[in-house]
Amino acid sequence: MAQLLINCGHPLSGEAAVELANAIGEFQTITVRVQLDVQEPLAEQVADAITAAGVSSETWQTRGVVVALPGMSVAAALVVAEVHGRSGSFPRVVHLVRAEGGTFHLGDVVDLTITRAVARQTR
Repeated sequence: MAQLLINCGHPLSGEAAVELANAIGEFQTITVRVQLDVQEPLAEQVADAITAAGVSSETWQTRGVVVALPGMSVAAALVVAEVHGRSGSFPRVVHLVRAEGGTFHLGDVVDLTITRAVARQTR
């Protein structure tokens, strides 16, 4: 079963999509528009945007989730919190790197569950 790419950022280039598929396997992209009004509560807007993606509770909990985060740092944190709340675990996060010519390539896929586990060892 294909994993979910919840894309809250810019569309992946064809090259970045191939690189991501090579890194994680088959995936289905769900585009989530995170256009926020900074004069309104941000958490509610992000929750509404994630809900509008139409992903079922069962799907959140049974498919691997990878997230391409929005550029706004607070929105990115809220997306991670929403995905964690809905799926029951931290997602993996796509790290894109700008190459010469302005195109983006896959830099890494960061596993936040592993990051958390490593950090807990320092408690």
